[in-house]
Amino acid sequence: MIVTSPERRQLARDLERLLRQGKLGEAESRLNTAIEVGTLALLLLDQIRAPDILAELQTLDVEDDNQSTASLAVVPGSVSLPIADSDKAVHVPPRDELAELRGATEREQQRADAISRDLATTSEELRTLRALRAQDAASAASNAEQWAELKASFEKERERADAVTRDLAVMAKERQALQKLRGKDAILMASNRRELQEAKQELERERQRNHAAATLGQKGEQSSSSKMSAPLPREPLALTGRTPASSPDAPTPIPVQVAVAVPANSGGLRGTPSVLDTSTLSLQGRTIHLFGVETDGKASSADELARYLDGREVVCGPAGPADVYRCQVEQKDLSTVVLFNGGGWAAPDATPELVLAAGRARSARVGVWSK
Repeated sequence: MIVTSPERRQLARDLERLLRQGKLGEAESRLNTAIEVGTLALLLLDQIRAPDILAELQTLDVEDDNQSTASLAVVPGSVSLPIADSDKAVHVPPRDELAELRGATEREQQRADAISRDLATTSEELRTLRALRAQDAASAASNAEQWAELKASFEKERERADAVTRDLAVMAKERQALQKLRGKDAILMASNRRELQEAKQELERERQRNHAAATLGQKGEQSSSSKMSAPLPREPLALTGRTPASSPDAPTPIPVQVAVAVPANSGGLRGTPSVLDTSTLSLQGRTIHLFGVETDGKASSADELARYLDGREVVCGPAGPADVYRCQVEQKDLSTVVLFNGGGWAAPDATPELVLAAGRARSARVGVWSK
């Protein structure tokens, strides 16, 4: 901003050269000379349009360097100044004008000093600004690093947010599916409660019929007692090793009226079976497994199933592997009867109606679900 002319640039080059060479005294002398020249220039600039400026310049010793040293002439009442070789006397202004000129020179000197101080202050400010600029550059580099780190952190957080959003979407779908299943479970539970209520009413009617039969006479009562101690009634009851008479408060299963068609083909079996367990029968010299039933392995449950069959004929048809059959007794599916009364668990390949029968036994807490 300051070095705007060839003279100033030359001054700056000279100062740089002297300072680089370590000539500090010469540099200061060069600056003082420049200040004096600047002071004279400022003074003359203010007086350049004055009508007597030429006469005043002529009063100064401004001979050309190629001319010889001028002689001095003393004029009474004026300052001794050099005169030209033509021996012509130069007019010297009065002393009051010289005093005014000296005052103006002193003022200009003070002004030049102020300008020098301003120059020094400006130089100091320039150095400060350069230092601040360097600090700003370092700060900008640090800010760039922080910005890069923040950007990387933002990208990571955005990825995490995207993952959380995807997880929430999956959870929302699972929640909807669970709500649908819950609705289905509520419907199933309501149906189970309704069927349980109907079973209780049927049991109450059965008890009333038994009580009416007991009043017919001692003989009929003895016959009824013998029947209760031997085979069970021909309706699905709990296959738990306990008769209803020994545990009157136990949950009573619901009678099942399920008719399952058995394929009529050459692989079918018919006859009176022997009960090996609640999922295995011996029929016509062959060991067959009831479809969809996993036995609890208890001998008491097998005895209950044997009492339930009570020597009745079963009709069995193949239901998958060679030894797996679906059997019926008096148009009732034996697998459904066993699962409905808690005589075992539903196998993995069980049909939906068999799973439902096992679920009802679980709701009534009978058989394997009594604990």
